Amino acid sequence: MAASHEQTLNVAAILASPRLNGNSRVLLDRAMETLRHKQPAHLDIQELLISRLDIAPCRACEDCFDDGRCRQRDDMDRVQSILENADLLVVASPVYFSGPPGPFKQLIDRCQNIWAAKTLLRRQNPRRAHRRALILLAAARKTPRVFEATQAIIRAWLRSLDVPAEQVVTCPGVDGPGEASARKGRLEAVERAMAKILDDVMEASGLQP
Repeated sequence: MAASHEQTLNVAAILASPRLNGNSRVLLDRAMETLRHKQPAHLDIQELLISRLDIAPCRACEDCFDDGRCRQRDDMDRVQSILENADLLVVASPVYFSGPPGPFKQLIDRCQNIWAAKTLLRRQNPRRAHRRALILLAAARKTPRVFEATQAIIRAWLRSLDVPAEQVVTCPGVDGPGEASARKGRLEAVERAMAKILDDVMEASGLQP
């Protein structure tokens, strides 16, 4: 089916760091600059600053097992709408004690109702075939193993959201705000990963530049 120039690429840009101008922001900004430069289609970009959101913990009440809806009312209503309608999710996060920051993990846990709708109630996202994600991770430690647990958590979350594929860029050895901008090759890696995942989602969705 031919795509028109009126079609929209819905993008969720997620900053998981409590530092609004830290290394995760450096990586996210480069990814979004690359996306805008490519101009694949009309872009609808929704940015989520997790540290500024009011998101209560999952209460493990399991009410969502019946109808796929969470009984709690807070910013997750808006967040889940953005997540479920995104064709491309761009997630930038630091690594704290080998895992994601607490507020981000809290957001992930509150997607239990989406997991229930998908797994228990057999509902699938109609965009599932072409939904993609770019994961950008920064850590102070230099060993590559520091990213393994966070990647596993985010990938499990993405599968619950019906996002079947992603690109990952890691940036080790950065601690002070902005150090990622000087880390050799990391911003170029972000550009390459964004270009690749963008080509993938465009081809899978039938969108055209």
